[in-house]
Amino acid sequence: RLPGARLGLAIGDVVGHDVDAAATAVQLRSALRGAALEDPAPGRVMGRLNDLAHEAPLAAFSSAAYGVLDLAAMTWTWARAGHLAMLVRTPSATTFEVGPDGILLAYDPPGAPFAQATHALVAGTTLVLYTDGLVERRDSDHLERVEHLRWSVEHGPDDPDALVQTLIERMVKPGAADDVAVVAVRIS
Repeated sequence: RLPGARLGLAIGDVVGHDVDAAATAVQLRSALRGAALEDPAPGRVMGRLNDLAHEAPLAAFSSAAYGVLDLAAMTWTWARAGHLAMLVRTPSATTFEVGPDGILLAYDPPGAPFAQATHALVAGTTLVLYTDGLVERRDSDHLERVEHLRWSVEHGPDDPDALVQTLIERMVKPGAADDVAVVAVRIS
């Protein structure tokens, strides 16, 4: 929760699957939380994470997306550092939103803010952010899996918790090698 009728949403993916990777993810999350409370602009918040990645080598090449959902203004403003496109389900369509340009953490020089984009929202919109573990498999076609994800969001339940559960059941094989994270929020 952020001051006003605003909510910050974030997702990210660090390199690796060990204890050091988990510790790096916690460090990035804490830095993001602090920056988000100090600065309302997602592009500058991502810039702060980029600065941290220059100081913490294990954070380099991580991806992240962070946005602010302003319920009073009915807007979504976000920035991303090499993270995947999000899915936007409106009452009329479900599409991928690539969003603003943004390269993986530690590629841009320190002190540089990231680009951000603002989108007007309508009631009934659902935003879905996810990590690559949801769609990437060595044994299947990437484009088919991405389309399967889009279709699953479009035809999935309206309730965000039920939608996340449905996506995991449909997209993740038992014993999958990569970690998976999914965040869904519905604007009423």
